[in-house]
Order: sequence, then C-alpha cells, then structure tokens
Amino acid sequence: EEEQESKSDVMRQLSRANAEAQSWRSKYEGEGMARAEELEDAKRKLMAKLQEAEQEAETANSKVSQLEKGKSRLQGELEDLMVDVERSNAAANNLEKKQRAFDKTIGEWQAKCNDLQMELENAQKEARGYSAELFR
Repeated sequence: EEEQESKSDVMRQLSRANAEAQSWRSKYEGEGMARAEELEDAKRKLMAKLQEAEQEAETANSKVSQLEKGKSRLQGELEDLMVDVERSNAAANNLEKKQRAFDKTIGEWQAKCNDLQMELENAQKEARGYSAELFR
C-alpha cells in the first residue's frame, strides 16, 4: 500500500510537472511566436529601408558621376578659355605696341608738318616783303 501511495504520489508529481511544463510551453510558444512575428516584421521593415537606402545611394552615385563628367567638361572648357585669354592678351599687347609706334610716327609727322607750315608762312611773309619792295 505504501508502494501504491508513493507511486500515486509520484504520478501526481509527474502529472503536475507535465501540466506545468505544458503551461510553460504554451506560454513561451505564444510569446515566442508573437516575438518571432515582431522580429520578422522588423526584419521586413529593415530590408525595405536597406533596399531604399541602396537605391538612394545608387541614385546619388549616378548624380556624382554626372557631376564629375560635367566638372571635367567645364574644366576642359576653362582651360581652352584660359588659352584664348592668353592669346587675346598677347594680341592686345602687340596692338598696344603698334599703336604707340603709330602715335610716335604721327607725332613726328605733325612736328614736320608744323615746321614746314612755319617755313611756308615765313617764306610767304618774305615773299610779300620782297614783293612790296619791288612795287616801291
């Protein structure tokens, strides 16, 4: 009978332990499933954000590439324009030298013209003077 009682006691403990294990299992399965679903949802959201970020990075890289090409083109144009400016400055300097030479030549010719004009006026005065003496 003692054996029966101890067996029955062990069976009750086993039954209680099984019930408790079942309770813990259902509790953790319920919470675990809910948590697993939350984690899966968070994973999906993060994957969507990652894909969106990758697309934005790709777009940004494309824009950077386009801007680099534009920068390169503009740099080439700038270099060409700088060469043109240097040529224009050299041509302007040459023209200024020629202008100064022409101004100098014009000044010389004006001085010669003034000298000749004075000589002419003096010759005319002298001729009038001689003409006046002849008529006396």
